[in-house]
Amino acid sequence: MVPTESFPPFILNISKLTLNYWGIQAFRKAATDAPFQEIFPILLGMILAGIFFSIVGSYFLNKNLKKGLFK
Repeated sequence: MVPTESFPPFILNISKLTLNYWGIQAFRKAATDAPFQEIFPILLGMILAGIFFSIVGSYFLNKNLKKGLFK
């Protein structure tokens, strides 16, 4: 795991758009014994993103199955 502080500023700004960044932040806070109140918003955001991407993925999978693209 690479510390995010070692990246250049433009990469750091881009990395904040990824779930990997938020997972690393939650892990680092948990490893440093941060209170659950600091970790909870990150976890909630990751759970909501997971639900969102699961719904979107299911929609496109069903759409492609109905077209007959997967046999």
